[in-house]
Amino acid sequence: MAKISRPKMSGVVTRTRVVTLLDVARNQPIVWVSAPAGYGKTTLVTSYLDERNLPCLWYQFDEGDADISTFFYYMGLAAKRVSRGKRISLPLLTPEYLQGIATFSRRYFESLYSRLAQRFVLVFDNYHNVPVDSILHDIMREGLSSVPDGTNIIIISRGEPPPAFVSLRACNRMSFIGWREIKFNLDETNSLIQKHNHHAFPDEALTNLYNRTDGWAAGIVLMLERMKTDENDPAVLYNLSQEEVFHYFAGELFEKAGKETQDFLLTSAFLPSMTAEEAQELTGNNTSATILAALNRNHFFTERHLTARPVYQYHPLFREFLLVRAENTLPAKQMLELQRGAAALLERSARAEPAAELMCKTGDWEGLSRLINTWAQAFIAQGRTQTLEGWLRSFPEEFLDNNPWLAYWFAACRLPFSPAESQRHFEHSFELFKTVEDPVGLFLSWSGVMEAILLGWGEFVQADRWIEMLEELLRKHPQPPSSEIEARLATSMLFALTLRQPHHPDIGIWVERARNVAQRSTNIRLKSYIYVYLELYYLWVGDHVGAEIIITDVRESASSPDAPPLAHILGKIIEAVYQVRIGGHDTCRKAVLEGLQIAATTGVVIWNSQLFSQGAINALSEGNLIEAGEYLQKMAPVFLASRRIDACMYHYNTAWASLLRQDMSDASQHVDAALRFALEAGTPFHEAISRIALAQVLHEQGVKHEAMCNLSQAHRIAVRMNSRILEFMCLLSRAQFAVDRDDEAEVLEHLAKAMALGRKEGYTNFYWWRAEIMSRLCAKALDAGIEVVYVRDLIRKRKLMPAPSFPVSEQWPWPLKIYTLGRFALVKEDKRINFSGKVQQKPLAMLKALIAMGGREVSEERLSDHLWPDAEGSVIRSAFNTTLHRLRRLLDNDRAVLMSDGKITLNPSYCWVDAWAFERCAGQFEALSKDEPTGKDPLLFLNAAEKALSIYQGNFLAGDTGQPWAISCRERLRSKYLHLINMLGRYWEDKGEWSKAVDCYRKGLHTDDLVEEFYQCLMVCYRHLGKRAEALALYNRCRATLAAVLGVAPSSKTKALFEKIEQQ
Repeated sequence: MAKISRPKMSGVVTRTRVVTLLDVARNQPIVWVSAPAGYGKTTLVTSYLDERNLPCLWYQFDEGDADISTFFYYMGLAAKRVSRGKRISLPLLTPEYLQGIATFSRRYFESLYSRLAQRFVLVFDNYHNVPVDSILHDIMREGLSSVPDGTNIIIISRGEPPPAFVSLRACNRMSFIGWREIKFNLDETNSLIQKHNHHAFPDEALTNLYNRTDGWAAGIVLMLERMKTDENDPAVLYNLSQEEVFHYFAGELFEKAGKETQDFLLTSAFLPSMTAEEAQELTGNNTSATILAALNRNHFFTERHLTARPVYQYHPLFREFLLVRAENTLPAKQMLELQRGAAALLERSARAEPAAELMCKTGDWEGLSRLINTWAQAFIAQGRTQTLEGWLRSFPEEFLDNNPWLAYWFAACRLPFSPAESQRHFEHSFELFKTVEDPVGLFLSWSGVMEAILLGWGEFVQADRWIEMLEELLRKHPQPPSSEIEARLATSMLFALTLRQPHHPDIGIWVERARNVAQRSTNIRLKSYIYVYLELYYLWVGDHVGAEIIITDVRESASSPDAPPLAHILGKIIEAVYQVRIGGHDTCRKAVLEGLQIAATTGVVIWNSQLFSQGAINALSEGNLIEAGEYLQKMAPVFLASRRIDACMYHYNTAWASLLRQDMSDASQHVDAALRFALEAGTPFHEAISRIALAQVLHEQGVKHEAMCNLSQAHRIAVRMNSRILEFMCLLSRAQFAVDRDDEAEVLEHLAKAMALGRKEGYTNFYWWRAEIMSRLCAKALDAGIEVVYVRDLIRKRKLMPAPSFPVSEQWPWPLKIYTLGRFALVKEDKRINFSGKVQQKPLAMLKALIAMGGREVSEERLSDHLWPDAEGSVIRSAFNTTLHRLRRLLDNDRAVLMSDGKITLNPSYCWVDAWAFERCAGQFEALSKDEPTGKDPLLFLNAAEKALSIYQGNFLAGDTGQPWAISCRERLRSKYLHLINMLGRYWEDKGEWSKAVDCYRKGLHTDDLVEEFYQCLMVCYRHLGKRAEALALYNRCRATLAAVLGVAPSSKTKALFEKIEQQ
């Protein structure tokens, strides 16, 4: 292939002067060799490489490089020829790289350089063919900015470096060799003459020729050729450009050639490069090989390239002359036949670009259509859609509009750049294929429509009619025509149903079809997209088992050495989505950062918005507003409102962050926007989560009815989708709202359903997680004995802290539990601490005293006075610090005991104390008892009483009776307990529930059998139950207990009650 093959020069004049200039120029990594046409630039560089025995990669720019994907495609082919060892191919410039083209270019060249041997030279020839406004200049600048030591870039051009290279020139990375250095001097001209004519010129003739040509190599060669046949008139050299001089002399020489040679040259010029066999096939000249070899050997503007079979290429000036000559001399019909013959030969030899160029020039639309249908798929895979689109745009409009395949390929070209425009053309090709009943075209056009809708990431409502169309198509053609079409159908239908119709009755079938495609396919890119939507499907319906299976497949696929950056990034997104859902926050964070790093180093930034979104969701789930804010700040400038789901998730996450900050105005504004974009997108899952979020915000604002309406709509979507995770979220929200309105029955109903679902599916996280709300709901569930094992595990995994000012029971998995009522015990992580061996009594005394004094902000001075009443000054201070240190070490938790500003606190977020829990429940009971028995919900009243009674197992620190700091707390708690028993017992008596009253008073006596009032009340209850014997026996027990413990007799009231019962 001439484009990436180095020309082979023979009989070249050794020009030591210029070779030395190139040696010096190579002290800079980049050498710019510039001169007008015909000065021998290419010959100079080629001969220099030979002279210095330098390995090289040769790349020849032409008009096709205006499509930058074409440049990277051919550079990849060139790199394969010179790479050391077996390496993965350089990447093609496919659409995912376009948003990060600078990064892609930089990494591409870095990878290219790493494959090259030491002292390697890259030559870029004919750089002047790059259009002035081409982005290729910027790409080259990126590549040239990181040339490693030992490598040189030589750029050959007719012009000066483009403005994009200013920075390279400014930092002295580029040297220049211009036409004044390149042109032949007198001695070099003499050497060239001798090489050409094999004898020396007289000095006068030499000087005359040199003065006429001024060292212009092409002019020297032409004049030497002319001198072989005739004297030339020196006047022709004046007032003409060098190109005009070239055409003048070339014309004269052409006229003196034989007819056979003339025909050969004119005909073969239609080929941009050729082998001898191709030239013979086109011209019909059996001596083609001899002619081409002679032209090259005699240095007559014909290059020979170093390929397996010799490939010849006319110098651009010479070819231009021949083509102009052909156009001016040949009949139009013959000209057309020659061009079409050359196009056919190029097509057969798989040189699509020059073939297409000739077909466009000659209006051979059938031939161009055939060529496009042959090559389009390959060009699209190579990212060369700009070239393909250029060919398609050359067709007459009516031809393009009525040819289904051309309409299809045009749609495919537009897909990466304008999904909406692409969709219209795919729809048009679908209708055209329908008229000719072509199932292949119909299935591919259908897939194209779906891919355009997906890539637009906007309004998925459009997918509805196309879902129906595929179902209709499959009824007519049940078996897709090929495995490739099956793969595209399964992929497109999976995403369409997942996003738009997750309730579709056949979604399970399509999920299975897509999984089968992914398992069979060797296309890692295709597999990655399938895995994304399979993962979303499983997570959106709440199937974590299915999601985990997909994650395993993703990890295996992404680990392949052939996996492109896009596959790695999609793998990281899938990992992040999965990990955040199962509460793997650190793993999610790692996946997001790795995905962004891959994007930054490869230029594949099209998925950054998704990575930012997952990073924000992960941070918000942890309540990390700083980290979430950083991701949202990065997400804001990259999402587009036209991409409705991205816009929805940006506003959704921002509303979530605002709610956590209690900025209700901002939360309301953003959650409204999230729902609006979700409705415009037409994706039920996003509508559901947005409505749940809106319900939460409205509830916080006190708009309760509207909040419930949105929650109900979300719940209906959840049920229709069969989404367990959405149902879980809805049930928890219902329970939360019921908590806030003190509807205990509804709280327990929704919590029971939610926690059962959560246990079954293993849920540990969900969108819009708020730790404080979940803490309250978990506390409620534990109090009610709902899914205790699951709820405790959830609390531990999510490291939930008890919500402030919200009653939390003993069932909570506290890091530390302290029992003081009826016993003293410490339980750490549900395991009792056994004080075996020598027990440090002072730290335990400090803990007990701290609790007795309220446990919150107890001054060091007060505590020390009780613990070391006889010590003074520094001794107290030292003893306090030592004891506090030992206490923390004993508890093995520095966060359990806090010290600040000389005040010590037992951390209520880490420590549960039965005495405190009793006081909370007793206080709740006291408050509720004011409304009862007229209160509407006796369940709250009775629950509070039962909780308090279950906690009070005996007097406070009963074993520390000699400690003065314990007395006040002990008596206060005992008084509350007795009052609670009395109040509850009286309640049951008033209700006529004598058996329940009996249970209440008996519990009181079991705890404290010296309370005479309990004996009295219990005797009354027995009397009402007709249990006279039990009442009399109870009196005897009362008399014996009081006498034994206190040395007193029962009161007169008790005696009177006994006598009354005895007389009955």
